[in-house]
Amino acid sequence: MFNKITSELLSHVYQNHAEEAIAILKSGDFDKHILQNAGYGLPLFKITKCNSIILEDDKWSESSMPTIIRNRNNCNKLISFWQSEYGYNMSEPMDFANYKDICGHFKYFDFEDLLEGTLEELVLKGYNRDEAEFCYSVLVYEPELLQKHLSLRTNPDVYISGDFTPQSAPLFPHDSYNALIFSYETYCDAIDLYGIFAFYESEQIKSIGHYEIETLLQAAAYYELYNKLLQISENNMTSSL
Repeated sequence: MFNKITSELLSHVYQNHAEEAIAILKSGDFDKHILQNAGYGLPLFKITKCNSIILEDDKWSESSMPTIIRNRNNCNKLISFWQSEYGYNMSEPMDFANYKDICGHFKYFDFEDLLEGTLEELVLKGYNRDEAEFCYSVLVYEPELLQKHLSLRTNPDVYISGDFTPQSAPLFPHDSYNALIFSYETYCDAIDLYGIFAFYESEQIKSIGHYEIETLLQAAAYYELYNKLLQISENNMTSSL
């Protein structure tokens, strides 16, 4: 995809190797196209933005925290560099909606594929229309529907499947979907199963391609979404007391 030095730059940015990445960027000896498109049309600095979202999490195991803190510090150095040298606004929210086809865990699936029934069938079975639509929007990462239900503060902590009634679905958590839990599990899988932590852990350069960029985007998108869903769920619980 890129020449050797540009591929190394991509790896250093992805792995938060701040000093190495900054040295290459200052040298100017790299393919400038990567600044606008490191993969999937994602500008290179947005890889740092995605890392910053993930690395703000403090709920790591005690043994993992030294790795996280090292990466967080280096990520902050890259943020400062992008801001001072390139003028990028690193405090601006990440525009995940522009990468929805990459962020979404389930792509191009409909209600029946995922929730064992159309929206109308789920409503007839007794599910709340907004909650069912919200769950679906989380599974596929549909920005317009997500924003609609985030604004409505629709409850995300609901188990849904057309195979069960709303009352019995929570008894079968592995056969139904819960938007709150799903968003967190998707984030965790990207970190542990699909290798993001291994990239953070390694001080040796690792090859980065489209798969790794997709995994990082998905992890950051679902971690950010999980925090929004968690806040709604906690507020709903407080208001019901």
